[in-house]
Amino acid sequence: MVQGSELSGQAGGAPVLIGGVVLDVQAQAAGPGDVQRGGSVPGSVRQTPGGVARNIAHSLALLTRKAPFLVSAVGDDAAGSLLLNQLTAQGLPTHGIHRCHNAVTPCVSIVFDRGGEVAAAVADVQLLERELTPALVRRHLQAIRSAPALLLDGNLQPPAIAEACAAAGVGVPVFFEPVSAAKAVRAVPSLRHITFLSPNGDELAALAAEVRRHGYRAEVAGRLAAAGPDLVAVLSAGAGHVLLTLGALGAALCRMGHNGCSAAVLAAHMPALPARVANCCGAGDCLLAGVLMRIIEGGSATDALAHGLAAARYAVESADSVPPMLSAAGGCVAVHCTLLAALTRGVRGPKQLQC
Repeated sequence: MVQGSELSGQAGGAPVLIGGVVLDVQAQAAGPGDVQRGGSVPGSVRQTPGGVARNIAHSLALLTRKAPFLVSAVGDDAAGSLLLNQLTAQGLPTHGIHRCHNAVTPCVSIVFDRGGEVAAAVADVQLLERELTPALVRRHLQAIRSAPALLLDGNLQPPAIAEACAAAGVGVPVFFEPVSAAKAVRAVPSLRHITFLSPNGDELAALAAEVRRHGYRAEVAGRLAAAGPDLVAVLSAGAGHVLLTLGALGAALCRMGHNGCSAAVLAAHMPALPARVANCCGAGDCLLAGVLMRIIEGGSATDALAHGLAAARYAVESADSVPPMLSAAGGCVAVHCTLLAALTRGVRGPKQLQC
């Protein structure tokens, strides 16, 4: 697999994350009945800070005990004040968060079933769609160029993604977290500049469909149909790696490689660590934060995947999207033993997907 030294960027600055800072309103059924259409059930409702970029920034700060640089936008309402105050309390800088006059802070309402899985969600993130612009990206060029890594989430529109990738250049690895299948396709025009993507299956399918629709497919894609058409399409379009999240089955790290003179998709799979699920919201964000942390430290991509899965385990066992115990997980001997066990027993690969 590719070594972390080949992926990490500049050493001097902080990681830069551009994307959503959101107020999550989470409702979870408590039983005996589960959520149902057209009726209500007993349960709990809570407000908690969320947003993919914010969750990853918070997780990264807990794992590394260093503050990343977060760029986003909130309104000048009570929700915006709440989120900014919580970022400060968590030790995260807020000078990259732009306060917008007479604007509504992004909010997502999520309903969980009794098992902790998302049953329904409604997102009001119009402010992010409007404010995360190329002009906003250009205001932070120096931070991006000096960063060891740049993470973008799917709340950025394609022009802003392209601007951020251009700012990163060849020296700063770019991570893209799709957020949703609908937003995943925004990365397609910039795939050749993206080092890591972390889609789930639906998001990967949406990416691949958009790649095919616009004719981005490379010539080798036809020979690699059996490798998984969606992976082949996205990787052939220029993405460096696809971190395919598989829910309870773990995750697979996929990249283009070579078998003699032929191109091939190589995939390394690790299973999810055993966990007592409390809440699946935030697991993917913590997974990517763990991967990002290890890549920044110079670890291999496979080692980074193990760290990410360990961080995800903490997330699913917590009621919070970003579990507070992540601050101990970064250096805990027990966690490193878990990581070693995952590496030695769980990794599958790199394995060539035959065409």
